[in-house]
Amino acid sequence: MRKKGLVEKVVIGNPSDKDFTANDLPANRWQLMGFLLRNRLRQLYCNHLLTALFFIPLLAWWVLTMGYAELTFSSGTPLEQLTRLPYYTAVVYGTALPFWMLAFYGLSGGMFVTRKLCWGEPVVLSVHFKQALKQSGRQFAFTGLVTGVVWMLVAFATRWLTLYSLAYGADFLTATGTGCLVVVSVVAGGITMFAVSMSSLYNVSFARLYLNSFKLYFSTFLRSSAVLLCSIALPLVLCAIPLVLTQLIAVCMIFVVQVGWFMLLATLVCHSAFDKYINAKNYPDFYKKGLRYGKVTENKPAVEVSSEVVNDSDETEQDFEKPVRNAYEDDDDKR
Repeated sequence: MRKKGLVEKVVIGNPSDKDFTANDLPANRWQLMGFLLRNRLRQLYCNHLLTALFFIPLLAWWVLTMGYAELTFSSGTPLEQLTRLPYYTAVVYGTALPFWMLAFYGLSGGMFVTRKLCWGEPVVLSVHFKQALKQSGRQFAFTGLVTGVVWMLVAFATRWLTLYSLAYGADFLTATGTGCLVVVSVVAGGITMFAVSMSSLYNVSFARLYLNSFKLYFSTFLRSSAVLLCSIALPLVLCAIPLVLTQLIAVCMIFVVQVGWFMLLATLVCHSAFDKYINAKNYPDFYKKGLRYGKVTENKPAVEVSSEVVNDSDETEQDFEKPVRNAYEDDDDKR
């Protein structure tokens, strides 16, 4: 065998000593995260940027309404400010609901691409992102509506407790109410995390989507809560500080990196729960897919999916133990 020249080595590179096999795959999802960050970082970040574009109206509205709180609550007694709270909530948070729906509509494409990357499948970003929008974008949009309503109620209750404490003083009831709001926020975030991951993979009704997400979240409460906080804690802490600068930093973080970071962590932790409670029994082809001891995916050309036709007319809803798999995946397996 002839020796390669210098230019040929630079352009083509040296051949690997051995072919890539299943034994070279990560053994667990912690290793999988490191593997993806080392080898698929560019695709992950491009997927993040494309998804973050759908968050721009929501983030822009957040920035535009930052000064409205100071304008609304800068004068008058705390009791007078309480009377302005419903109108303030409707203006700032109620009008943002369509922006929440748009953001989650884009999240449907990002979650689907993230899942394919975690499974070690080839990805053409524009093709797969667009097809995911058609496949599950509507359900994601309704999930965004629910998330926006929950965010509005939590924001209203938080501001109400603050003004009530200023008017009557902090007591045991206000402390209890604050603690309950923290718990409700964490639980709502965890259920939403499972809902978007499940909606991207399985075909279930909207009501059962939340029921299943509730069960899975509390089945993995400690681990899922820890991962959720790791994915969104820093922007939330910055938002809690009543300074325009810190909130602007939070907005920048969300657009620059936070959306993709959330999608990656959510996919990893939720698919771990899916493997344990769903895939191991009912969907062995999905079980630990992308890991060393799981399903090994054949290396199919990613552009083939551009001619795919999704047909879910024969799908029916089943119980929690046997969720219906996506028609998108059925078509992939048939090829």
